Formats: sequence, structure tokens, C-alpha cells
Amino acid sequence: MNLDEKKRLALLKRKNQFRLEAPKYLKKLESIYGANSKFEIVQLEDVEEIHPRLRALGYVQKFSARYYVDDWTHIKSILHDLSPKLNSTNYFTIQSLSKYWFIKADTAFVIENFKSILEIDGDGFEVYDLGIRNGLRLELYEHYYMFENEKIYGFGYEIDLWGEDWISLLIDK
Repeated sequence: MNLDEKKRLALLKRKNQFRLEAPKYLKKLESIYGANSKFEIVQLEDVEEIHPRLRALGYVQKFSARYYVDDWTHIKSILHDLSPKLNSTNYFTIQSLSKYWFIKADTAFVIENFKSILEIDGDGFEVYDLGIRNGLRLELYEHYYMFENEKIYGFGYEIDLWGEDWISLLIDK
């Protein structure tokens, strides 16, 4: 088997994996985004081209913060500050499907619905501008601390933001 055949086989395998996994996530996303809303599913071949561009970002110009789940208003405030950029067409994905799938859509829905979106896969989501120069990742993470020799578990939000254009919206406010 030559290299082209191996690549083609790997692509077909990922397409099949997406076909198996996607329906449960897409149905939940449509209920949040709105069944009548229009979004474009990016083809896997195009997703294959997006990933190297994401890795090339290097996450320079990065803003990163963690908040306890109870402090969700901080996340909402950050997303609201980004609304000039989120109220336009961007790439969006949930982390469970990010190897296979992105949509191109108006991403304003993440501002009000970020908690519901995180519940889709219990992990996180990502938004990138169409030029792949700016983006954000919001994840749910588990943390713990010791109190009187007992581990206390909790959850929090971690938000990463990169790209000069999007970070400037937080700095310039």
C-alpha cells in the first residue's frame, strides 16, 4: 500500500467515525442553535487543511483564565466582550468532534448558551475566525483540593483566547 492509499484509507476511516459519532452531538447542537438556523458543515477534507493552520498559530498573544463553575458570570462577560467578533461567521467545533468536524456559522449563540454547549460532550468547544488568526477554547475541567485530609472535587471553566484582534477586545475595554 503506497502513501496515497494509506492517506485515503485514513480519511475514509475518519469519515466513518464521524458518521457514527456525529448524530448524537449534532442533534443536541441543533436544539441549542435552533433547528431552523443555517450552518454549513465543513467537509472532512477541508478540516484536514484547517488543523495544520491551527497548529501554526502557536497560540501567541494568548489570554488564559480559570474560574470555578459558580463564577460563570466571568466567562459570560468575556464572551460578551468578544461579541463583535462572535456575532459573525466563524468556525465552530466541539472537542469530541474536532478531529472530524467544524461548522461555519454565526457564533453569537455561544454567548448565551456556553453552558449548554459544554454539556453536549462534557468537554469543551472552540471558535476560530475564518482566517484562523484568532480563536477561543472553552473547556470544563475537574479540580480538587485537600481539606482536613479529604479530597474535595469540583469543576471549573478554562478559557483560552489567542490572536491580537480578539484579545484587544478584552484589553481595550
